[in-house]
Amino acid sequence: MHCSKGTYIRSLAHDFGQALGVGAYLQDLKRTRIGKHALEEAWALPDLIAQIQQKEEK
Repeated sequence: MHCSKGTYIRSLAHDFGQALGVGAYLQDLKRTRIGKHALEEAWALPDLIAQIQQKEEK
């Protein structure tokens, strides 16, 4: 789902369940993009630490 900030996805799932007359909830939610930043571009924590240490050494 593409949505703007302030969209409550968990509430949306609940509302869908209410509209269908059944219960609904999210078992899992994963943010894959924030603005122009995509999850695929993210660094693993050890890589981030290494980048910080390299900059501190310069």
